[in-house]
Amino acid sequence: MMRAAAAVVLTVMVAAVGCESGTSGNAGDEDLLSAQGWDFTMEHVRDEQLRWRLVGERFEVTTTDETYVQQPRVVIYENGHATVSITGTEGTVDRDTQDFIITGDVKAVSPNGVLYTAKLLWKDADGKLIAPGAAEIHRGSSVIQGTEMIARPDLKQIHLNDVRFRVRPEDETIDAYPIDLHDE
Repeated sequence: MMRAAAAVVLTVMVAAVGCESGTSGNAGDEDLLSAQGWDFTMEHVRDEQLRWRLVGERFEVTTTDETYVQQPRVVIYENGHATVSITGTEGTVDRDTQDFIITGDVKAVSPNGVLYTAKLLWKDADGKLIAPGAAEIHRGSSVIQGTEMIARPDLKQIHLNDVRFRVRPEDETIDAYPIDLHDE
C-alpha cells in the first residue's frame, strides 16, 4: 500500500513524459528504464493518511527505486495536518522505504521554528528528520546551533551534538520551578 500511491503518480508521469531505454552493452543484460520530466508531484500515503507530498521542478525516475528531484519542496503531515515544509536545491526519494534526502541550502519551516542545514534526511519508518552535519534552528530571535541533529518534524524536540545557543527571553516561556527548601 505504501508504494501504491507513489507508484500510481509515477506511472502516470512516466506515461505522460515517455521513457528512455538503453542497454549496458553486455549480452543478457536487461534494458534500463528511466523517465525524466518537469513539474513533478509525488505523495506517500500510510494507513490511509497523507504522510508527505513532494513537488519538484525536474525529476528523473530510475530502476534503482530512486527518484532524483531538482528544487524539491516537501510538506510532511502528521495526523492529517501539515507539520513542516522543507526546501532545497536537490533531492532523492527512495521509493521502497519512502525515505528522502534534501541537499543544498536546506530550509525546514515549522510552527516551532526554522531549521537551516546543508543536508536533511527523512526516515519515514521512524518519523525523524536527521541533519548529519551542522544545523541551525531559529525560534523568534533565539538561535540554536549544533551538529548531528535528530528531530521530530514539528521541531518541538531536537537532539543535537556540540550545542551552542542564544536564547532571547521573549522567545521562551517557562513556568518557574518550585524550590524545595527542605523545611520540615
